[in-house]
Amino acid sequence: MKKLFAISLLASLPAFAGTPTPVASEPAPESCMLTWFAGGSVGYLTDLEEALYTAHVGVDTCWKLAGFDIAFFGEVGYAQKDESWGSVSRTNNLSTNVSPFPGGSNSIGDAQSYLSSPTTRLQGPTSYELDIVPITGNIKFERVLTGNLSAYFGGGLGAAYVDYSAKAPIGNFSETDWVFVGQVFTGLTYNVNPHFEVFGGARWIYLDDISVSGSGVGGKHFTGTVDPGDNFLFELGARYNF
Repeated sequence: MKKLFAISLLASLPAFAGTPTPVASEPAPESCMLTWFAGGSVGYLTDLEEALYTAHVGVDTCWKLAGFDIAFFGEVGYAQKDESWGSVSRTNNLSTNVSPFPGGSNSIGDAQSYLSSPTTRLQGPTSYELDIVPITGNIKFERVLTGNLSAYFGGGLGAAYVDYSAKAPIGNFSETDWVFVGQVFTGLTYNVNPHFEVFGGARWIYLDDISVSGSGVGGKHFTGTVDPGDNFLFELGARYNF
């Protein structure tokens, strides 16, 4: 009898225990996927009055700030300015429109005292060539406005390689140097498809002055500065997302 009771008790234990309740597991955190992109643009520098061509490569991160997606990219650009005038005459000082220093202060040290004599008259062609290669690291903030249209803004810092040469009645000048460059930018992006987008915008670009020197007539040594100016750039470009 006791054995029968024990067997009946053991058989009834699962009924008292009930059905096990599954424990809900926490969802796995979403993995952060970095998206690489590459692109380029062409724009017009308002102060230098020349085109600037750029190429860049970067990465879209998973980070956000106030609803804006954050991306980082490196960029290299190229702009060239060359100008020449025919035979010109100089007396007493340097005239701005034929200065070998585009956009600068036209101060060239002891050249002023040399040209101050009323009997001094220099004649000859004047020309210069300026090559600028800016290299910057940049951060970009982008946010969807509607559909495939987004707005972006950002900025960057870096250095620009400059190559300057000039020929003038007072002498010849040349210089190669690295100068500081900084920029801020803003614009709109349109996503044609998940991989291809076009953009247009504006930038403000700052480059440091360039110090140059050269030898002139009469064995004189001249020094001066070239000021590329604070340029606004209006640009159009395209980008491919990998």
